[in-house]
Amino acid sequence: GGKAQARSRHDPSRGSCVVSYVLRFPDVPGKLDAAKARALGVPAGPLFAKLKSGQAVQVPGGKTVHASECVEEGAKGAYVAILACPDERYVPTLVQTLAEQGAPPPPPPHPPPG
Repeated sequence: GGKAQARSRHDPSRGSCVVSYVLRFPDVPGKLDAAKARALGVPAGPLFAKLKSGQAVQVPGGKTVHASECVEEGAKGAYVAILACPDERYVPTLVQTLAEQGAPPPPPPHPPPG
């Protein structure tokens, strides 16, 4: 599962409160190319699972097959942020906090309608 964090910050000088929820979904593992693995001599079964988890395996005959030879690169899990704040001046701090946690930069904020 992913992680969820909730933060609340009160700024007495502005008399306002900021609440944010940041959800980080798990990383997506790369896909195993079974045909490529078989061509490298890896028999289907537990060795496929080891390759999929990023481990190198030794095939019958002694050859070592590395995951990078037959597993595609995975993708980082997505971030979703929900922010309730009095105005957009709070957004840069949130973006900085997310960046420090490894999140990709968000798209520019959209002002509320009206």
